[in-house]
Amino acid sequence: VERLIKSYSSGESVQAIDYDIEIQHTFKNVAVAIGKADSFNEAIALFSETLGILLDIPAIALVLKDAESNYCHSDTCWGAFSGPSFVALDTLPFHDKKYLPTILMGDEVTALFPGGGMTSAICLPLFENELFFGMVVLFNVSLTSHDIYLADLLTVKLVGKLKEKLTNLEIRRKQCDVRLLEMIRTLALTESQEDLLRLMMEMAAELADAANGSLMLIDKSGKILRVVAAL
Repeated sequence: VERLIKSYSSGESVQAIDYDIEIQHTFKNVAVAIGKADSFNEAIALFSETLGILLDIPAIALVLKDAESNYCHSDTCWGAFSGPSFVALDTLPFHDKKYLPTILMGDEVTALFPGGGMTSAICLPLFENELFFGMVVLFNVSLTSHDIYLADLLTVKLVGKLKEKLTNLEIRRKQCDVRLLEMIRTLALTESQEDLLRLMMEMAAELADAANGSLMLIDKSGKILRVVAAL
């Protein structure tokens, strides 16, 4: 991205065909980088920065399906957008499992993202086969079919990183379930109250992936909280 921007700012004369080749090459390189990103957050940063800068998009939102409800979480990943944090799954502009880029205008945008102040939106679905994960929303921009093709090069890789994240979360959840059972057995066999409180604090911090914490109990007067275990 930086190399491409420098070529513009230095005043170099670039033919249209050279530009197309260069920008497509850049998108393919970024797609590879997204696939190799260490985390999903890093992948999102690469994705949004590339689209935001090279396609001159003022705001981008990521709308991801919640695994346990009929809602999606909505977060801004580029620019200034202050829409809702949650969007109902059945209000998304995809029907009958036909996941195609969809353009929303005017009232359609307001209905889906009230209070966002945007006038148009290009919704790019995140899916694999019939498995739907959410969508990327590009606000207040007009893109050609070639631009959308370039964006799709990145969304495919972003879906891959999202699947990887969900798989890791499921593995971690199962590990936590096993660890929780082990913890319950340990607590059940602990006789000392002091040891019990200490173990409860340590185990809670482990499950919450916390570095610090404290356990407080109300004293006999029922008015004062006292720290009985801390990390």
